[in-house]
Amino acid sequence: MIRCGFYEKEITPPLGTMMPGYYAVRVATGVLDKLYVKAFVTDDGQTQTAILAFDAVELPNHFCEALAARIEKQTGISAANVALCANHTHLGIPFDEPQGAKEDPEFTAMLLRLAA
Repeated sequence: MIRCGFYEKEITPPLGTMMPGYYAVRVATGVLDKLYVKAFVTDDGQTQTAILAFDAVELPNHFCEALAARIEKQTGISAANVALCANHTHLGIPFDEPQGAKEDPEFTAMLLRLAA
């Protein structure tokens, strides 16, 4: 038997946070739609897997590696069985981009805790 579960957590950054996309500096001045991370987890009695989808333009490698390690530590799901993806919204969470948003280390640390 395969067991599965779904989870979502709001991850909307605070107002004043830089918004990614369009290679320009843009700052959040309001919230039209809340941002989320959504997870799908399976367990067949031997192997557990997790898929997490973020409202973000992209997810940098350092974030993915840190989150997969945190999930493994907290849940026992092997980091090798964790898949992360972004839905590529330009109104999403802040991560570095060449000419626009800069990653906010405090928000990133909070996001790692919330998503795991």
